[in-house]
Amino acid sequence: MKFSTLAAGAVAVALAVSLVGCSSSNSTGGAKKPDKLVILTTNSPSEKALQATGKLYTKKTGIDIQFVDVPYDQLATKLVLAGKSKTSTFDVAMLDPLYLATVAPSGGLLPLDKHLAKDSTYDYSDFPASLKDYPKYKGVTYGLPLSTEPYVQLYRTDLYKKAGITPATTWDQLNSNVKATTSPGSSQYGYAGWYGAQGASAEPYLERLYEYGGRLLDPKTSEPLLNTAVAKKAMKDFLELTADSPEATISGGSPDAATQFSQIPVALDIAPSGWYSTVADPGTSKAAGKVGVAPVPSQAIGKYAPKGILKGWMVGISAQSKYEDASWDFLSFALSKSNVQTFIDSGSPVVARTSTLDDAKYQNQLPYLQYLKPGVVNGVPLPAIPELLPLAVALGNGINSMATQGSKANVDSSMDSLNQKLRQILVDSGRLKK
Repeated sequence: MKFSTLAAGAVAVALAVSLVGCSSSNSTGGAKKPDKLVILTTNSPSEKALQATGKLYTKKTGIDIQFVDVPYDQLATKLVLAGKSKTSTFDVAMLDPLYLATVAPSGGLLPLDKHLAKDSTYDYSDFPASLKDYPKYKGVTYGLPLSTEPYVQLYRTDLYKKAGITPATTWDQLNSNVKATTSPGSSQYGYAGWYGAQGASAEPYLERLYEYGGRLLDPKTSEPLLNTAVAKKAMKDFLELTADSPEATISGGSPDAATQFSQIPVALDIAPSGWYSTVADPGTSKAAGKVGVAPVPSQAIGKYAPKGILKGWMVGISAQSKYEDASWDFLSFALSKSNVQTFIDSGSPVVARTSTLDDAKYQNQLPYLQYLKPGVVNGVPLPAIPELLPLAVALGNGINSMATQGSKANVDSSMDSLNQKLRQILVDSGRLKK
């Protein structure tokens, strides 16, 4: 998932919502058997998993699975347009759940609860409750978990051993570890921190904030909380590590951090767990064989319980598909227990079924799985509101501005100003009063 393209995505979705009129008709023709199903995907490891399972499904059923790769920020737009126009050229689509609160009201995605209730093969009881809630909007399930990628520490075991340190269990210790593994003279960096604009840096900051016991918005009132003491401390501690990060990540996002971690001596990347297969790939990564995994630190400072951010791709069925039943059958097969190894072999993050996370065979292949279960069970999603996209963009721009100012940045006043910007977004949308 890519926060770095949220700004373009938010604008495109807003235009799609405003330009296409509403209609009350809907037709799925659910029971028809098609010659092919069309799946919208975007460049990601999860796309590779769907492609791999698609070949198996074609062999099993004779139904051709056609994949259409589209830019990340166009996935939600296409679903909104399909919902508003009541026409669609595709049957199934990947979606970043960050867009769900915008897509679901448009009628672009089919509610899936009736299929989940009767499909014992897919076995929805094998999922933690928090993961079941992830693809829901107002209590209705609009998609299935395609990947589960809570944040973890990806660290260089050789650099940590040389420095005589172990993975951090608190954020204070993490910052100390970063300083201990930064060596400017040898071009070794302690951290691959990403501070890019347009939303790229919003999520790693929010991961730290939530693990400090802070929140982006008040859960009861939706008032932004960036002017609180815990939010300001989290930002100062986050920005402190710009001095220990490669220049390429200061203006970048998670892909840039993964590239730097893979190609030059970088001791630590706090990243979604799905990046493990990339940075540990012996065919492309210079860090292969030297990548350790540890859970993200926790440090109770704020008024809320420290929590990690729950994240990952979802996949759903177009409400306008003529082949509802066949589309569900494909998803049920592709995301079944029997295809876990297919996901792993394709280098994709797995779907966090309880049975998968508890399986020693899979744990041996993906060391981060042992940390996924507590991350999933205890994780929380970001606020499921349409305003999340512009809020993330504003936050990311603010972070990037402070990061590029360096020591000249006045974090306290910048956070107060940023809080006002976020509040104005919520006032403009009608969620808050002036």
